[in-house]
Amino acid sequence: MSIFFLIAALFIAAIFGGILITFAFAWVVNAGREPALMDGRFTRSSLLFAARLVSMETFYYLLTLLTFPLGFLPQKRVRHREPIERTGIPTLLLHGLFYNRASWWWICRSLKRRGVGAVYTMNVPMWRHPDLATETVAKKIDELRIALGVDRINIVGHSMGGVVARRFIQLGDGAQKVAVCVLLGAPNSGSILAPLAISPMGKELIPGSSLLRELDGAPIPEEVRFLAIYSRHDNLVLPFESGRMEGVSNIELSGMGHAGLLYHPEAIRRIAEELTGKAGA
Repeated sequence: MSIFFLIAALFIAAIFGGILITFAFAWVVNAGREPALMDGRFTRSSLLFAARLVSMETFYYLLTLLTFPLGFLPQKRVRHREPIERTGIPTLLLHGLFYNRASWWWICRSLKRRGVGAVYTMNVPMWRHPDLATETVAKKIDELRIALGVDRINIVGHSMGGVVARRFIQLGDGAQKVAVCVLLGAPNSGSILAPLAISPMGKELIPGSSLLRELDGAPIPEEVRFLAIYSRHDNLVLPFESGRMEGVSNIELSGMGHAGLLYHPEAIRRIAEELTGKAGA
């Protein structure tokens, strides 16, 4: 038993150390652009904030890892012609790179409590070429539209899931099938950490990649309402302004890392308001 706890402690320490490194790198990037950050780096409030930020991100990331196996369990069946007047426009959640559909478990519960009905998830083949990921998403969306008898659905995409959603809408035929698209911590302008991703998808997130240039040059469909939510303290999307999407509504949050966006009450509140049409009300 002691061996088990030792291994668990070492595992948690390794995760904590890795996340600490990403936040340290993020701070270096931000301080390089905002030298004023150097003045308060060792103040008590700054150190406490940093400790809380790293600790919470570690907790959220570990929680996501622990629930990862649940993403391979059978999914609930789509109820044929489910009454949309009761549930609202159905919403499909697209996870990010190195995640699966289980990463949405908390947001699914929270959205339903906030009046967002008919929420669905799927496993996206993020380890493969972006074309395959987009085709898989397009197929799932058509299945939902046919089964539920609706013309359009809503999409929430976290991290790479947001980029795939944009690709489907801006470069595919998604403009006629999506009503609202919420991008959550999506690297719309890439991330300087992308070269570390051991996946074909990773190179598509390098700033200035062919995919990102293509998305930037593609028109934004007027019939789709976009919202980009990003965090000033994202530890993976660097610089954090890469989470912005030009030409659409953007919301900047703070005090949460990349995984934390999936659990933070403020992020979830903003998503729910956008999906239910209550944003700005």
